[in-house]
Amino acid sequence: MDPSYRHLAFLLSLGGVPLACVGDDSSTTGDSATTGTSATTSTTGTTTDTTGDASTSSTGSSSSTTADTTTTTTGGTGETTGGPASPACEAYAEKYIECFPRYTLNEAIAYCEESRSSLIASGEDGCGDAFDALYVCLAGATCDTLSGQEQGDICPDLYLAMINTCLGVGDTCSAFAGKHDECYDNPDPFIGSACQMELDYAAGVSTECGDAQEEYFACLNGLDCADFPDGIGCESKLDALDMACG
Repeated sequence: MDPSYRHLAFLLSLGGVPLACVGDDSSTTGDSATTGTSATTSTTGTTTDTTGDASTSSTGSSSSTTADTTTTTTGGTGETTGGPASPACEAYAEKYIECFPRYTLNEAIAYCEESRSSLIASGEDGCGDAFDALYVCLAGATCDTLSGQEQGDICPDLYLAMINTCLGVGDTCSAFAGKHDECYDNPDPFIGSACQMELDYAAGVSTECGDAQEEYFACLNGLDCADFPDGIGCESKLDALDMACG
């Protein structure tokens, strides 16, 4: 699974019910029963817990820790580099631990920075700015709002801008989003991204699973609106999807 989609799952949880815990699993679901593997994208986050006022460094299998900084580990060496956290992640992390005090500030900052870095690496130009704008907006919300609002309702314009800038949606899922909006009275601006996340999650399971998921979505895209909600006519594709993905 492309790590950008794993981290976007965390972002999608920010406006969910309830707000996902740092490093917890989150899920994204559509409005219909047509998404095959239940439109669930599981995600596990890696948090870096750092303590202390002074920084120390070492070589070999040890790592360095610095208070209120983020750390990046280079493959196989155990070496880490620290740097100041982004203002947006700091602001959001402070709000997060205010609302969910069982987590530490460094845990929240580290997971936010991990998500931010991954999305910037794979997103379009402007992804970092879109990410920061969303997080600053979320940091200004109340705890009741953060824990009780539906996805995208807290900062909807910034949320959609971040998704469109940081996550590309392929042809199959663009068509699925169009079909969904055609067949339902409540267009969902996030359905294409939810579809793409599921598609990439399936591809991360295996090539066969990813291919079967894409074929199922493609079949759904060809249905008329009377059959689309229940996937009538795509039963064989759904069976193949279940077989391929286990």
